[in-house]
Amino acid sequence: MPGERVSTIIDNSRVEKKLGKKKTIEIDGLSERVCYFSLAGNLALDAFSKIKYSTFTKERRRSKLKKDFSQRLFLAVLMFDKVVMHCSDPLRSEIVLEVLEENLQWIKDGRILFVFSHHIIDIRKDYKIYINNKIKEYSEGFHSEKEAESLRQEHIDDEYYERVINLLEQTDYLVHKPSTESYSFDKLVIRDLMAQAQTENVIIDSHADLPQVLSLNLTLFQLLHMRYLKCNDDEEKEVGKFVFPQDIVDDVIEKIKDCLEQENTIARSAIVDSLEDEIKKKGSTVTKLQKKVLKAVSLRMDILYCKMNSGEQLILEFHPSYENGSNYQIDCFNEYLKIIAQSRTPIFLTHQITDKILRVDDLDYFRLVFLNCMADMREHMKLSQINSNDANQYREKLLELFNIVAFQNEGIRNRKPMNSIKDILKEAI
Repeated sequence: MPGERVSTIIDNSRVEKKLGKKKTIEIDGLSERVCYFSLAGNLALDAFSKIKYSTFTKERRRSKLKKDFSQRLFLAVLMFDKVVMHCSDPLRSEIVLEVLEENLQWIKDGRILFVFSHHIIDIRKDYKIYINNKIKEYSEGFHSEKEAESLRQEHIDDEYYERVINLLEQTDYLVHKPSTESYSFDKLVIRDLMAQAQTENVIIDSHADLPQVLSLNLTLFQLLHMRYLKCNDDEEKEVGKFVFPQDIVDDVIEKIKDCLEQENTIARSAIVDSLEDEIKKKGSTVTKLQKKVLKAVSLRMDILYCKMNSGEQLILEFHPSYENGSNYQIDCFNEYLKIIAQSRTPIFLTHQITDKILRVDDLDYFRLVFLNCMADMREHMKLSQINSNDANQYREKLLELFNIVAFQNEGIRNRKPMNSIKDILKEAI
């Protein structure tokens, strides 16, 4: 059940071995409610920053990004028993390292965990070797330059490495990504490129329809073979015409397959970069609509990359292109906290406040009320054909749902745990 509490931290049947104080376990062996927190990745943070804060000064953008990253991490910690990140996230991003250092106790307690390569047995001895090997792989791979550069940024010197290793060593667990071949990135990409079902139904009527289309769980094949019904935003399009020229798509898919057959590394940006290059080689420019679909391709590649690391665990994706379609939207969560606290002003969580809420009895009730309201909201949007980008209608209906629950005789304000949380949240106002 989504909110069911489980007393054990680790499913001991899946523990492989114990080295000193560290236990190794595959990520699917983690019990309780577990999520893979993908916003911590450097590429996701960069995308988030560019879309959300493109007009901000560099200093303000960094401050805003750190604050928003922290609030989303607190949401994840409150909604899940275990929050898993990739071991390279604090290396790639100074912001991630700073936030994790500020919340170090959760790493020591096993609430925040890291997924490691199977090559890492001893963090201090193996971590830097693993990173250097990844840089070499990416440098020689297919359109992998961005991935390689993200691991050799200016801030990554010996002193910074030491901070990251010291942080990672605070965990008691070496969580390993799935070992089965089906979870390798190349297998996930190939499977997605070969998933040809229902391509004829992937049709765009106009740019206005695109957010709803891209919120579907479309495969790479479906995205690359998307067709027009018509598109009036810039020019009339022939019914049934492909968004991308299919000779270019076929060439790119063949290059990806050849690369993988030669066991070369491909980057998450490989398909998008290849398509853009091929379109330009043909003397064309990438259209506005193609750019939007390419963003969806980037997001799909990000999700497959996360799947490689997260196995069967939930991916908590805060990518700007996806967050509006998630049940874990930070803006909605903040409205929920305001309802509980009976506050008109935004509530900004801290480690201390989050920790106090985690210790409240019946934490699952707090989680389930929020998630049930979000699920109801999603269904209402579908039935009423409300676009998730229509912020006013969305917020108005969500507040109505939260208040319906809040004012029921046995609603959230009459439950003892919620009264306790209300008192705690008052500290944040």
